[in-house]
Amino acid sequence: MDFNAHKTSIIRLFNQDQVVGIGFLVSEHYALTCAHVVAEALLIDRTTPSCPEGEINVDFPLLNSTDKFSARVVCWHPVSPLQDSEEAIEDIAVLKLDHLPASAHPTRVILSENLANNRFKVFGCPRKVSFGVWATGV
Repeated sequence: MDFNAHKTSIIRLFNQDQVVGIGFLVSEHYALTCAHVVAEALLIDRTTPSCPEGEINVDFPLLNSTDKFSARVVCWHPVSPLQDSEEAIEDIAVLKLDHLPASAHPTRVILSENLANNRFKVFGCPRKVSFGVWATGV
């Protein structure tokens, strides 16, 4: 699979001018990210049970643009204070972007039951590396 095809889907989430995490487009106007990233962007507790309100600024760091776009949370599964089940759906947020650059495209999500020995490449923004960096592994 060509990893370059995914570059047009990657978004960064901000709290003011500080990058707090990454997400990616999964359809024309919807992106997935972690609920804890949204919590940091909105300055709320990561275990907040109700869907947070407010706008989050995002950009597309790999599209050679400095434009920021507004996103809002439409689905919220916060971090659970209980660690009772591996099957719990948690730390997931779905964002809706009303506007995005013409060159932005969703990535294809692939389901797999056997993750062993699969190669991967991810883009992230570790602390003090707000422009982002790639990591690979198996």
